[in-house]
Amino acid sequence: MKALVIGGSKGIGKEIVNHFNGDSLSRTATPIDISNEDDRKSILDISLNYDVVVLHAYAHDNSQTKLLRDLFDKWKEKKHDGYLFSSSSDASMSWRMKEGKDMLYSANKRSLNAVSHFIARQIQEGKAPMRHTNIIFGMLDTERARTKPQYNNGVRGKDICKVIDTLYNLPKDCLIPEFIMEARWIDV
Repeated sequence: MKALVIGGSKGIGKEIVNHFNGDSLSRTATPIDISNEDDRKSILDISLNYDVVVLHAYAHDNSQTKLLRDLFDKWKEKKHDGYLFSSSSDASMSWRMKEGKDMLYSANKRSLNAVSHFIARQIQEGKAPMRHTNIIFGMLDTERARTKPQYNNGVRGKDICKVIDTLYNLPKDCLIPEFIMEARWIDV
């Protein structure tokens, strides 16, 4: 499996790159920024060379959602049969929204979920040969997350890699449009 992680220069993204011996595109590791329209267009062409693309990059301007839509459109046009994973957050779920949380972050991730649902329907109806899963994460187990006062336990990168590997190896007509991953809280 040839893998590309968009947003794979640190944290969970880097763990995914290392696990699959993949490639990474990110603002910090490469001069590619998903907020830049020309860079997003470059990513579309690059993505066609991979079996698996994990869209893990995030920008506060809804660029992750735009890139997901554009990747789907490009793969559909080129009849690419790869597997596209997008990374969302449980902050997008109404039951997780709390006062004091970043409302725009929640709204951006919710829009990503909506586009993912549209993509899932298109794939289910046979309009594109690709597969797509939107993975909705709770708190991640990263160095940055561990410094937050509300951190108790997080979803580990190695477990995310197992999920990606398992989903990729399912029969191509088995579609898992959405997958929610949370970590059990540890008694304190």
